[in-house]
Amino acid sequence: MAYGDHYAKKQPSDLGVRSKSYLNRRFYRYAAQYCPPPPLKILEVGAGHGFFAKACIEAGNHYSAVEPNSFMSDLLAGQDLDVRQSLCPPIPFPAEQFDLVYTGYLLEYLPSSRVAFEFLDEVKRVLRPGGVFANVSSDYLRMRKEFWNVSYLVSFATTERRIKQLLFDTGFHYLDTQSFAGNLFGPARFLAYAFYSIYSYRLLDTLFGQRSKLDSRFYKLRVTFPEGLLSIARKGAD
Repeated sequence: MAYGDHYAKKQPSDLGVRSKSYLNRRFYRYAAQYCPPPPLKILEVGAGHGFFAKACIEAGNHYSAVEPNSFMSDLLAGQDLDVRQSLCPPIPFPAEQFDLVYTGYLLEYLPSSRVAFEFLDEVKRVLRPGGVFANVSSDYLRMRKEFWNVSYLVSFATTERRIKQLLFDTGFHYLDTQSFAGNLFGPARFLAYAFYSIYSYRLLDTLFGQRSKLDSRFYKLRVTFPEGLLSIARKGAD
């Protein structure tokens, strides 16, 4: 086993696949509205199981990726995708190559604010002037303790304010943030917020016995629909 294999080798449920496919198409559409018309040159750092890759390719774009986990990198390379296995930073591409750089649930896995700064500096380097950076992160202020419970790999707490500060210090022009909970955007997301605020992990197993595994099923649903932030920023002309 290797670092990150717990996630890499875990197959999403049917609900998870549908949810992630829908979300990544929505993330792509929202980011693309700040870019020129396709075909775009897009780089994803932390490609995971390839849901965002599929959304980009379906829209007629040129897609490249960096993925640190060897299992997922090989899986995506086997689909004839341009994938480079590497830890970031640095980003293993030349300067000013891409119209859009996308990261999904990556910032929180960086070990410190200094590394996060270095990473965004690299994102800025590989973007063309006027290029767009789109970042999806968990919302620490909404998830609270669950932010740390979902994975042992997270290190850097991500909030809208902290991401804005990071973007400012690395020279990006902040454009917008969209909050969501799973597939729910806008006011509808507050339904998920309300449910998560009253749901207590282990409560159902306590009431119905450990063999019921009800808490495990509810928790899988909970992590399938996390509270997140989609942040958009633009690289200015140097």
